[in-house]
Amino acid sequence: MKFTIKLWMMLLALGGMGITGYLTYEKLTSNLGSICGTGGCSLVLSSPYANIGVVPLTLVGFALYGLIFLLSAWGGLDQTLTSEQWLGLWVLTSSGVAFSGYLMSLLVWEIGAFCPFCLASALTLTILWLTMLTQKSSRSGRGVLISLACLSITALATVGLYHFQKNSAPPIPANFGIIRGKS
Repeated sequence: MKFTIKLWMMLLALGGMGITGYLTYEKLTSNLGSICGTGGCSLVLSSPYANIGVVPLTLVGFALYGLIFLLSAWGGLDQTLTSEQWLGLWVLTSSGVAFSGYLMSLLVWEIGAFCPFCLASALTLTILWLTMLTQKSSRSGRGVLISLACLSITALATVGLYHFQKNSAPPIPANFGIIRGKS
C-alpha cells in the first residue's frame, strides 16, 4: 500500500485520539496523576479551564481527532483528498491549531503548569495542520482565506470562553457518575 496523505492524517489522528482519550479517562475518573504524576497534568486537568460547563476539553479534543480520522478515511486510502475532504480537514486543523495555541497560552500564563500530554496533543495538531499545508489548495488564496477565517472565529470564541471560564466556579469533578459504577 502506498503511503498517502490520508494514511498519514489517519495515523496522526489516531495518536491524538490516544493522547486525548487518556486525558479524558484521567479527568472522568478523577484518577489524576496515575501516569502524569501529581504535578502539571493534575493541575491542568483540575483547573477551571479544563471544562466547558461540565464537558471536559479533553473530550472535545478526542472528538476533533475522531472527525479528522473519519474525514481522512472517507473514500479509501488510495485516493487523494476530495475537495470536500480538503475543506473539512483544513477547517478542522486550522481551528484546532488555533484553539490549541489558546490552551498552550493558558498553561503558561494562567495555570503555570506543564502537561506533557497537552503539549503532545498541541504538537500533533500542529503536524496535522502542517500536513494539510502541503496541499496546494491550502496555500491558494481560498485556502489562506479559509484558514484566516477559522483563526479569527476561533480567536473570538476563545475570548468568550476565557471570560466564561475565568469567572466561573471551579468545576465539579467531571466523572458524571458513569465511571466505576457511581450514580
